Amino acid sequence: MQKIASVPLVLLLILSGGCGPRADDGPKCPPVNRAQKDGIFIWGGNWVNCLTVSTDGRLLAAGMADDSVRLWNIVTGKPRDRIGTVREERLGTYGRLGVHAVAFSPDGSIIAIGHELGTVSLHHAVDGAQFSVLQPRPHGSIKSLAFSADGKLFAVAALAIGEDGSTQNILQIYDCGNMEMLREILLNDAAKRPDLRETKICLGISGDGKRVAAIDSDKFVTVWDTHIGKKLYGARLRSQPASIVVSHDGNIIAWCDESGTVCMLTLSNGKAEILDENAGSNPALRFLAHDSVLAAWGGETENIYKEWDCASAASGKSLKPRFSLPSNRVESDPLQWHWGFSSRALAEDRNGVLLGVLVAVKNGEEGSMIQAWSPTTGTRKEWPHW
Repeated sequence: MQKIASVPLVLLLILSGGCGPRADDGPKCPPVNRAQKDGIFIWGGNWVNCLTVSTDGRLLAAGMADDSVRLWNIVTGKPRDRIGTVREERLGTYGRLGVHAVAFSPDGSIIAIGHELGTVSLHHAVDGAQFSVLQPRPHGSIKSLAFSADGKLFAVAALAIGEDGSTQNILQIYDCGNMEMLREILLNDAAKRPDLRETKICLGISGDGKRVAAIDSDKFVTVWDTHIGKKLYGARLRSQPASIVVSHDGNIIAWCDESGTVCMLTLSNGKAEILDENAGSNPALRFLAHDSVLAAWGGETENIYKEWDCASAASGKSLKPRFSLPSNRVESDPLQWHWGFSSRALAEDRNGVLLGVLVAVKNGEEGSMIQAWSPTTGTRKEWPHW
């Protein structure tokens, strides 16, 4: 396992999977259901900018370029609501307009929607009714959203734009009780950047809300104490960000870049290490089995799924892969769709069955296809059309 010398990278993608056999006598992690769940694929008539799945794995939400969010029941594959006013798809100064971030509250009752034009709208999940709007800065765009698992804090990552045209990546922490801002964190210095359409910020928050971590298109990863706004860690990425996750207690942070480099940081002992340099392009991460397992799912024409046992992280031992599927070609696609690099998500249902969801784009065509997979088998099937 390669250690990070000076500026460590930590990228972790976590899937709901099971714990494979161990060669040593170290601590055991609880079993995870790795049963097959058939993938699903649906064609949509416009661009899908982002994806997220509810905590219980029952609802899929897709942020669209027409500024709406569409919901599906994952169990039945049937469409539910469309939230928001549909607008004409177009490119703006700061990228493709529409919804670029969606998040469910831990209990699934609230859907937060981040709009490219700089507002966050809050909706009741049961009927899609809007009940509040946040505007982190007068000018900017929303890039990522996250609720803490205890339901007390809400984090917003945004690109703030000054009157002189300079930009700055920011984090804002809100109290979920009254949605008042508690703290703003500046991720980088204000500067004029050449291509704002490439701005990307990935966000993760601990279950208790005490730690927040972000990776951005300036190729930096930072970890912060949300109570006092102190930076606890900083490092550079090798390439553009893909995903970041934080354990419930905030001690373990994992992240990855688009090239498939997965890293982990343990705050209690300050150890950071590269776990893998071939987790597939644009991997997604998720902690499983009460944070005892880290899973990564990536790849373009290949299905790459890997797991690590996190139990040894606190003791300072290097993590070893627990479970890894041989890289296998995904099913051939007669329509010649290709992965959309901006949207990939991992989730598990109440039985611990793993579900992977991604966006595919067909060259030369306006539109996206959502595909749902079993990452551990590489299989999928078609859902009803939108």
